[in-house]
Amino acid sequence: MHFATTITFLVSLGIYFQFDPSDTGFQFVEEAEWIFGLKYKMGVDGISVFFVMLTTFVMPLTILASWGVSTRVKEYMIRLPDAGDADAWRLHGAGSGAVLPVL
Repeated sequence: MHFATTITFLVSLGIYFQFDPSDTGFQFVEEAEWIFGLKYKMGVDGISVFFVMLTTFVMPLTILASWGVSTRVKEYMIRLPDAGDADAWRLHGAGSGAVLPVL
């Protein structure tokens, strides 16, 4: 999984370097017909290109930081506890070294 998120970050570097800041519209637009006549349409603009970069940069680091988790890995990856998640820290003991999220 770490390898896949690293590849995703490398792809996002290509998006960043090909992004044209002088174009005020959406770029790299994906569009497709969906069910019942609905359309799927997605693209990036000036601010969201930085959010794409941030997300794809942080995910490999997050997975690498949690590499030692060996129990309930799927649940851990679905909901990583953040520093403000008092229930997860209190219920699983912040000092014990074994922090698992509460689902």
